[in-house]
Amino acid sequence: MAALLAFLKSKPIILGLVILTLLIPLSLIESKISERAQFHQQAVDEISRSWTHRQTLTGPILVVNYSTTKETTYWSEPDQKYLQHTQSLPETLMLPMKRVALTSDLTTEERYRGIHKVQVYNTRMHLDGDYDPDSFLELLGTEGFEQLHSAYLWIHVSDQRGFLDIPTLAWGDTHRTFSAGGHPHLDQQGIKVDLDQIALSEERSFSSELTLRGTYQMSFVPTGITTHIKMTSLWPHPKFIGRYLPTERLIDEGGKGFSAIWRITELATNISRDLTKCGQGNCMSLLNNHLGVELLTPVDIYLMTERAVKYSLLFVGLVFALLIAVEISRDVDVHPIQYLMIGVALSIFYLLLIALSEHIAFPFAYIIATLMCTGLLAFYGRHIFRGVLPGLNFGVLNALLFGLLYVVLNAEDVALLLGTLITFIIVTILMVVTSNTDRLAAFSARLQMKKES
Repeated sequence: MAALLAFLKSKPIILGLVILTLLIPLSLIESKISERAQFHQQAVDEISRSWTHRQTLTGPILVVNYSTTKETTYWSEPDQKYLQHTQSLPETLMLPMKRVALTSDLTTEERYRGIHKVQVYNTRMHLDGDYDPDSFLELLGTEGFEQLHSAYLWIHVSDQRGFLDIPTLAWGDTHRTFSAGGHPHLDQQGIKVDLDQIALSEERSFSSELTLRGTYQMSFVPTGITTHIKMTSLWPHPKFIGRYLPTERLIDEGGKGFSAIWRITELATNISRDLTKCGQGNCMSLLNNHLGVELLTPVDIYLMTERAVKYSLLFVGLVFALLIAVEISRDVDVHPIQYLMIGVALSIFYLLLIALSEHIAFPFAYIIATLMCTGLLAFYGRHIFRGVLPGLNFGVLNALLFGLLYVVLNAEDVALLLGTLITFIIVTILMVVTSNTDRLAAFSARLQMKKES
């Protein structure tokens, strides 16, 4: 029993209990960061509801509603013979354009909800292309074709509130005005122009000017046999999303923004298959076949702080390991309560970081939080190590560790490598310090003398 009590009173066990105790405030801080991130997302959702949500533009698509006749043969008991029944069935066919070219110029601005800001945009688009009547004429000549009910050129958007004006369509030599509406399979969202059989029986060129607004993301579904899309913006931090990366892109963070070009053919999109499925009621594959840009925030403060907290236990462990090395190499005995207070001071850093970064730029918030914590640790170290200079050295050492943590946070691709190398270096230092058995024996003797006294 005495041996067990002695073991439980040993410093490594006590420090282990201190580290486990520190898990409580660290977990609470991590929960607070997640809560603040949720508040930010709620602000984004509120602004999107008032402004418009992220936009996905699909089109232009030719939608043809028609009916076909279907003859079925059945046995008639009263007549004692087979009879034929002719049934009229409604059908929908969606056809791609021969060529679609779209140019989009995004202008960004910020909207605020409290301290949270969200990137919104307006985009002016020029749309033009060519229509090939072969598929439509082939439909008219199909066996069983009964009647053409309606046909219209359709442009679908995910949030119809984004239209800022009423666009017109130049179809050949005529000009037509778009009206709200679309196919029931996509909630009749979007805009359309009705076209008659005469307008669809000849090859035509078309063009239109569209103005649309949305929130932080703009996507397009390529609906041409060949599709050419060009996007430009002064926003310097684009993230290209969707199933297709740009064929050409130019990103200038010096203020000129970005320019991106996509060139896509039906061989890559299989657009005819997706349109056929959408005409039959399943439009998911069509809508998922998109490309576009997300307007990234240069530094996501919640993601960066959350990543920093994930390194917190390793960070505290490294500081404690260095304290043990100092204890062994110098005639100093750091009390477990002092270890606990140092761990609490290190934990408060993450709370300071998220609180400051919501009001100022993340790098400046990191610097201020580091100065506050290292200043506090230097003051505390002055009393632990019984001197101003050792206390300042302790603060500087912690500042270097905070600097290394910042490097790790900003080097996402090599974060694991850097974290592992830093840990290896610290362990190497500890092994060098503890390799002298005489020094360890003297340290143990000092502790024993203090216990006895």
